[in-house]
Amino acid sequence: MTFDGCYAKMLPRCRYRRASGLLSVAFFVFIVFQIIVLNSQKTVQTVESSSDIKEGRRLFGENTQDDQISSLFSHPADSTVLVSYVYKMIKLPSGADYNLTYPHLQDFARGQCQIIDEYLNKTENGYFVEIGVLDGERHSVSLFFERERNWNGLVIEPHPEHYNQLLHKNRKSSTLQACVKTNHTETKKEYKISDQHYFIPCLWMETILMASGHRNIDLLAINVKSKEYDILQSIPFDKFDIKTLSIEFTKGSDSEMDIIKYLTSQGFRAQHEFANHLVKKSDLVFVKN
Repeated sequence: MTFDGCYAKMLPRCRYRRASGLLSVAFFVFIVFQIIVLNSQKTVQTVESSSDIKEGRRLFGENTQDDQISSLFSHPADSTVLVSYVYKMIKLPSGADYNLTYPHLQDFARGQCQIIDEYLNKTENGYFVEIGVLDGERHSVSLFFERERNWNGLVIEPHPEHYNQLLHKNRKSSTLQACVKTNHTETKKEYKISDQHYFIPCLWMETILMASGHRNIDLLAINVKSKEYDILQSIPFDKFDIKTLSIEFTKGSDSEMDIIKYLTSQGFRAQHEFANHLVKKSDLVFVKN
């Protein structure tokens, strides 16, 4: 066989090997490209576009997770991104039977429920927001309306132990573990329980109310320690239609008259006061004029 004849027979095989080599190189380049893309996706953290974030600016940047959360909770109260995040924090109502310590009671508060119920003409299917609800049963103003008037609502408690107890009560309202902020520096509150540290987010009342999805609120109950006046001042009453308020405060404190004056300027009047002299606490019920 001549040399040319041998070369002619080998030529198809050479072409096949050359094509196979090109395919191998192309496959290798494809794999490298995919690895680069995946690493880029892990490195770059993107968020939904919003008018609250300047164009080209990332919400969290390159900070740690704690810094990311603190940065988020530092956003303006009506930030679309913040409200959306808080909405996802809210737990839906329990579908299980109530697990109450005193199921035979109707009014778990100190008498406010009757006054509010009469003022609202025993309204059915209303909506409430209660701040500082403890275990969701003891001293709760909203529980009466949830059980007896078929209301739903949002109950808020920051303390980890109390919030866990709240969940076990199987309330038929949504729950949120958060504290209510009264200044721009508050982003989280620390609790130390059995050598464990818990950091609970602090939110503006406006953010919480917007995340609830309700502008019309039949009852807003506030049971916090000496922050009532500051919390009330942070609420944009022109954005929300709040019909009644129940507020607990220390009897004889300076905030009592301040609260009355402020809520009067916002179109409310003090309807009734329930005083507990043993613990030096008072509950004031306000109704809209």
